[in-house]
Amino acid sequence: HPLALRSGAARPWRGQGRATGHLFRFQVPMAPEKWLLKDDAQAVADLFGGWAGSRWRSTSDFSDSVEEFRHAMLVPGVAHSALEYYRWAFRAQFRGEGRRFTDAVGGRITAPTLQLHGADDTCILPETATSSVRWAGPHAEPELWPGVGHFPHLEAPDRTSAALVDFLK
Repeated sequence: HPLALRSGAARPWRGQGRATGHLFRFQVPMAPEKWLLKDDAQAVADLFGGWAGSRWRSTSDFSDSVEEFRHAMLVPGVAHSALEYYRWAFRAQFRGEGRRFTDAVGGRITAPTLQLHGADDTCILPETATSSVRWAGPHAEPELWPGVGHFPHLEAPDRTSAALVDFLK
């Protein structure tokens, strides 16, 4: 696939490894929760700013959304719960539960699949999305949207809704 050749086809996962460096930071107990909550959850704003597309970042909707997510992160227990996903996804790979999960979902999906992906996503790189097609079912070629980052449903909600309705038809 042409996008797989972008930024070094020989090692497409090297860039993705750098892009998901936060995954390793989140493995440490308690420190990441403190980091997320510090300065009224400023880290949430920083993550959104780094992962969102430039078009959305320059809108009032971005500012309003980030404030809502920061506010939500400050609810007791939310920071811990948000990080548990990353902890389980990483640590389970090395435990029996992770192997069972991988066995259960390790095959190719047979149902039609809609994959919307921001071409400007710096968290899950477009090359990673494109290379995941081998696991997906019919119609699984990702729609890469220029100017959109990690949050297509927030950055382009009308376009996302239209794509979903068209797919479901």
